[in-house]
Amino acid sequence: MGLSWAHIMGDPFSLSHFFNLWAQAFAGGKIYCPKTSVTERDFQNPTSTFKKPDSVKQVDLVGDLWVAPNNSKMTTFSFNLTVNDLKTHFPVNGDGEFEILTGIIWKCVATVRGESAPVTITVIRSDPKKLKPRAVRNGQMISSIHVDFSVAEASLEEIVKSIGEAKDERVVIDEIVDDVSDFIVYGANLTFVDMSEVDFYEAKVMGKSPESVYCNVQGIGDDGAVVVLPGVVEEERVVTVTLPVDEIEKVKWEMKKCGLITPLV
Repeated sequence: MGLSWAHIMGDPFSLSHFFNLWAQAFAGGKIYCPKTSVTERDFQNPTSTFKKPDSVKQVDLVGDLWVAPNNSKMTTFSFNLTVNDLKTHFPVNGDGEFEILTGIIWKCVATVRGESAPVTITVIRSDPKKLKPRAVRNGQMISSIHVDFSVAEASLEEIVKSIGEAKDERVVIDEIVDDVSDFIVYGANLTFVDMSEVDFYEAKVMGKSPESVYCNVQGIGDDGAVVVLPGVVEEERVVTVTLPVDEIEKVKWEMKKCGLITPLV
């Protein structure tokens, strides 16, 4: 079974919630869909300076195409890992697996790109102030991280620390995005999407839960994107990396060298 969603700010966390509600309704169960108030729909960020957000990029009008053209041919590869293996091989005190994984892959991409290495990345994850009960809404948190040091030469601890200082840019994005201009988020910068806590396996059809779930994101910009998904086993993560075709093998090699993936991948 599949579900396609075309939306500049499509919220994968709401998407999974919607799919789970559909499965519940399909099975004859009762569902509750709360309406969001105007206050809940607005993104609250009193520290925002309303400067141009780093996490979006304006593109030429795409009309009904929905997907902006790329300057580079993009390709994707995936690999699996466990939280325990990640934290064992890359111990960084006090930080979660997503921050560690983001830091490692950012460093690998920066090493490959050299002088054009990204010093600004975008991080997309669930809103820490989740609505209860859940509602279908654009509530994902879109943040940017900018550093003034060489990511390729920095320690993992330094990179991960900078990720913890991400700035929520939803207020500013909400201000500039309108019906006149088209923008992209995924791939405007190197983008990391944390979907590891999404309840993809909650839905049950005819009494059975999914055996596997996969998400494919199209229209990713030239800077690439990394999407972290939950695996079938609770501690497992599925990591999908989309980068320009001339970079992908080099980045995979850097990942092998640092021990993130095995030479068999």
